Amino acid sequence: MHQEHNRFYADWYDRKGKRRRKAFLTAEAATAHELEQKAQSRPKKIGPAPKSPRSSAPISKRGNLKEPDPTAAGKPCSTSAKPSSPKPARSPSMP
Repeated sequence: MHQEHNRFYADWYDRKGKRRRKAFLTAEAATAHELEQKAQSRPKKIGPAPKSPRSSAPISKRGNLKEPDPTAAGKPCSTSAKPSSPKPARSPSMP
């Protein structure tokens, strides 16, 4: 709202984005009209649905993961028990 030459102008944009103005004799009338028009041109959007009160576990991107086997927890890993054998040396070959 702004004032020019003893007039108070309500200033707003309509739904299509066009600027609108209307003159009033009082500042209160201009402000009330401006707020009413702004509310009509930009209605509140409906938000997302409320969340469920029951929480759920997050879903893994890899799918269903197997639970660890409780009997295998105490056993040593078979790959770590083997000693590593040295690789045979390569001899340069001549063509």
